[in-house]
Amino acid sequence: MDNIESLIPKQKHRIYDILQSLDFDMSDWTESLKTDSNPASNPKYCFDWSFIRKDNELIVLNLWYEELLESNGVIFQEHRFKEFAATTTEKKRRNRALSIDKACRIAFQQGIPIRVVMCKGSIESNKVHKRMLDHEIWAVTGYDLISGATIIQRGVSPTKKALIDQFDIDRTNSTPMQYEKNGLTYVRSSYVRRKVLMRANGHCEFCGNEGFTTTNDSNYLETHHITPLSEDGADTKRNVIALCPADHRKAHFEKNTLLTRDKLHSIVNQNISAQETNLLSELVPCEP
Repeated sequence: MDNIESLIPKQKHRIYDILQSLDFDMSDWTESLKTDSNPASNPKYCFDWSFIRKDNELIVLNLWYEELLESNGVIFQEHRFKEFAATTTEKKRRNRALSIDKACRIAFQQGIPIRVVMCKGSIESNKVHKRMLDHEIWAVTGYDLISGATIIQRGVSPTKKALIDQFDIDRTNSTPMQYEKNGLTYVRSSYVRRKVLMRANGHCEFCGNEGFTTTNDSNYLETHHITPLSEDGADTKRNVIALCPADHRKAHFEKNTLLTRDKLHSIVNQNISAQETNLLSELVPCEP
């Protein structure tokens, strides 16, 4: 199994050559040039952060090695490109952020696989020193349609996630998970659900038992809002817990249940603290 250190790019490959190797149509890189310069240096494209192939069957993202995270053996990145676009004063970076946010949303909604160009360099100055295509497939496994909060995970297929919940099974598309009560609509964020499933790592957060294996070899647990959305409970990782189906039913229906809200909140807070401690110890230091 690869670790973060194994993903350090050793060479600086041109994005033009990488896209060409992935069967992107590169004709406009040449046709839109206004000088006799090299198409690979076409400023219309070469600084972009994301690329969607014309057949809509592949998306390429430029991601920083320095922003890789690892939890329970899962390598991933978290981003809020939409939020960045709303706060930056640089027009070109805002447009690129909006484009990569759109690419992530499309990848999530349409189940399009991601190939990642791993970049190493200075994030602050946006200067790339090394750049290589990662050999693994990535997928956008969580995307919040309101905030744009995104999880991009390595080594998974968009149609075959290692960790799933009841909403992954109940719905094959990526529209917001919602229901109505007394005329009000409550939306469940796929980003929050994905964060919770990653935190649980395939085990019920109450009893500790492993979730069962589905017919497509995914690990199944159920995500549960401790304080219900209908009672103004927050749709956040601190108010959502991953439970096995039996404990989920007990949380809703068992008389004198041990799965009280206070108990479940306590378990979640302990697990978040433990996870944050592990992440801090695994963070990749940025080079000066």
